[in-house]
Amino acid sequence: MHVRLLDRYEQLASQSDAWNALACETPFLRWEWLGTWWRHYGRGRRLFVPSVVDDAGHVVGFAPWHIDAHPALGRVLRFLGAGEACTDYLTLLTSPGHESAVADAIAEWLTTDASVRRRWDKLELDGPAKDDPAIWRLIEKLAAQGNTLHRRDGMNAWRIDLPGTWDEFLSWQSKSHRKQVRRAIADVDNGRARLQWVRTSEEFAEAWPVLVDLHQRRRISLGEPGCFASRRFHDFLREAAALFLTAGLLRFYLIEINGRPAAAEVAFQGGKTVFVYQAGVDPDLLDEEPGRKITAAVIRQLIEEGIEGFDWLRGDEPYKAHWRAKPHRLEEWRVVPPRTAPQLRHSAWLAGAAMRHWLRNAYERLAVPQTS
Repeated sequence: MHVRLLDRYEQLASQSDAWNALACETPFLRWEWLGTWWRHYGRGRRLFVPSVVDDAGHVVGFAPWHIDAHPALGRVLRFLGAGEACTDYLTLLTSPGHESAVADAIAEWLTTDASVRRRWDKLELDGPAKDDPAIWRLIEKLAAQGNTLHRRDGMNAWRIDLPGTWDEFLSWQSKSHRKQVRRAIADVDNGRARLQWVRTSEEFAEAWPVLVDLHQRRRISLGEPGCFASRRFHDFLREAAALFLTAGLLRFYLIEINGRPAAAEVAFQGGKTVFVYQAGVDPDLLDEEPGRKITAAVIRQLIEEGIEGFDWLRGDEPYKAHWRAKPHRLEEWRVVPPRTAPQLRHSAWLAGAAMRHWLRNAYERLAVPQTS
């Protein structure tokens, strides 16, 4: 295996077909997502993407990374898609069967190539699944090279492994929830609620501001700014969603109740799984349960299509378990090379993290009423 650094956008764009071929069934690894992220969030950052090529000249892997440079933190390697976009299931892009070879090549290149090893002071991996084989192999090899590791559990992503029939899915629900879901579906079937799957550019142009309006009004009603308060996030997600629409991988749904927009959600398809990324509901129609209606109608449609997975991504909101979704732990890794300055920064970070943990526990103890 041979590793070549790609550090210019034009280099990566020329590899977009190979990139998507290696992304397999994870939409958030696709060029439509990560390339768009770089166009909107790359200012002030540097691309740092190792490309792994075999002896026959075939690209068999990428590490989708960039460098954030900070006076106090040093040069931090992070995933493309990190930060405000909150991207899940990030990992190395590899062809099937080459996960270990790609991870080994990148780990050795990072730590033994003299022209590379002093270009980074810390590697932060936020968002990989706990059982991701490529990440575990990379971590294992980096540890063997003398790097310091720190792992902590991230949030859970929540997924429903869909059954073959709608009736079977209903049988999984609690008695009370099954009654509520049937009532929601009855409104769809009798025409009181109408589900629309946005499938053309014209429909997209009309539906997008509806999603933004519903999301923002709901979050503001809860005292939060809403994701689309960030213009950069809005423009990034709109462009990425439009590209997924062109690729035939966008699942953008709206539901109207009595002719009025009540709920919307944007999701992306990867293989036989649909990943729900962003949503909104009308806060003035909460008594109509628009969130339950759109979820029930979409899941029923996906089951009828033969889709096998419905993934709500990270976040431990109670409604996910209520629908019988199962948690899948995401992880956070920090890798620090065995050099003095990075190690000192890491020691300071550990001390600060320990202090924050102590203060949080002390506050919680004080907040709990004491009984004799």
